[in-house]
Formats: sequence, structure tokens, C-alpha cells
Amino acid sequence: MGSCMEVPKKEEQESFDPARYTDPASLFDALAFTVEGLHPVRLVRMSWLLQQRGTVLKRRQELPEEAFVSADELRAVWEAGGRGGQDQVAPIITISFCWDSREHPDPKRLQLNLVIDTLEKERLKYSTARGDFKGFSEMGIFWDWPSLLQGDPIKAEEARAAALRQGKTEKDAQEAADKAKRTPAEKAAFKHGLEETMDLWYAHQATTVLLLTQRPRERGSAREWGCDQSGWTTYERCSAEQIKQVRRWEAKWTAVADLGQGARAKRLGGGGQWARTSSTGSSNTGPSPTARTRRR
Repeated sequence: MGSCMEVPKKEEQESFDPARYTDPASLFDALAFTVEGLHPVRLVRMSWLLQQRGTVLKRRQELPEEAFVSADELRAVWEAGGRGGQDQVAPIITISFCWDSREHPDPKRLQLNLVIDTLEKERLKYSTARGDFKGFSEMGIFWDWPSLLQGDPIKAEEARAAALRQGKTEKDAQEAADKAKRTPAEKAAFKHGLEETMDLWYAHQATTVLLLTQRPRERGSAREWGCDQSGWTTYERCSAEQIKQVRRWEAKWTAVADLGQGARAKRLGGGGQWARTSSTGSSNTGPSPTARTRRR
């Protein structure tokens, strides 16, 4: 009988470069990269996001230019911050969360407000110099809704309605909607962002990951499945917990923070640790020494 696992070809094994997940240059290069004139990924400026409490966050294409921080600026922030000091952290925060609806991931603004609450409590740590770490004056945030090129719901609905008027089946109408919601250039850039960069934002040792694991029904969402039952968020969590350092010496914040039950998540003393709440309700004080990394 043949093996159920396919062994990677020798050239594939040799092409893997561990520096992809340890050298911050890979993060900045991914941000600077373009596909058909578009950046597959853009990071939201933390100082801008902190001003958005009470708003419904728009998709990336509808946000103002000041909402984003460029690869060059973020690299300069990292350089001025002593290149992350001994911990070699990057000024990048990654959000893992479940979408509350197909049309908008956070229509009631509950997850946005939780992120803002967390950043307001933690941002002093990001900017505080300690040893070789000189502090970061800004942070870039990867959050798929404002960071990736999202589909246009109006164009999608128009294409769907047109297909139904032509007597097409519901399945064919939905396919027409999916095809119309992004331009060809947006589709190419979106595909690159998903297939070539998702591992970086969650798995890279230099990024900080916030896991929004509150069960959707507890925040009034109609979504049935929670993060522990979603493929993407399972991937994101596994990736984030794979190779990150358990303890940071100069950058006094946790590499992977599970915000647990929303505002009820317990803040622990020392080092800025947050309680990690599992699906069984147990908690501990941070990433375990063994496993670390994954996405939605």
C-alpha cells in the first residue's frame, strides 16, 4: 500500500527558507509587493483604527488612504525602534476572528470595539523603550476585511439579479455574483494575498497575534459556528502558536493573546499576559512552549 502522505520533492525541500518566518524583511517585502498594480495586502494604521470606535468598518477599497501604513514607513518604524531589540519583534499586529455575516464580518461593531479596547490598553507597551528595543511609534494591523481586496456587494447583487432574470438557476446566479464582485486585477491580487502571504502574518516570529475567540452567539451574532469550528481561524491559531517565542524580554507584550470571552477576558499581571480560554473553559497564562501557528 502507498503512503497516505506525499513526500515533498527534493527541490521543494531545498527551496524552503526558514528566514521567511524569522527575518522581518519577509514581512516588509510582502507589503511592498504588487500584483497588476495593486498591493495584495495593506496594513491598517493603528493610530487611525483607534479613532474608529462606534463606526462600521468599511471594506479595504472604501477606506481613505490615511487608514493605511506603507511598507516603507513601517520598515522605518522598525529601524527607529532598534529593529525590535533582542526579541526582534516587528511593528505588526495580526487579527484572527470569525465573520459574523457573509455581507460584513462585524456589522454591530462589537469586534472592532474589542480590538480598540485591547490596543488602547497595550499601545504604551508597543512604544516603551527597554534595552535594545527603542519602542515603535506606529503599528500596522493585518485584519482581513480592511487588509485584503474584498468583493463589491453591489456589483455582486446586480450580477445575481441579472442572471435570475435570464432564467438562470440559483447556483448559476451565485457564480455570476462571485465572478462580478472583483475586477480581474483585484482577483489576481486577492489570490496572491491568500495563497502567498497568510502564513506570514500569523506564523512569523516577529508578529503579534490577537485571537478574538468569543463565541458568536454570545455577542448576538446569528453565526452558528465559533472559532474552534472554523477552518480559517483554526489555521490562524495553529500558525500563530507554532514557532513564536513564549517569552519576550524587552518587548513587554504577549506574542499570541487570546482575548477569550470578549470584554470578560481576564488580564493577568506581569508582562502583559492575557488569559487564554479554550473551548472547555480552561485558561492559562499564554502560549504553551510547544505548539504555535495557523488561519480562517
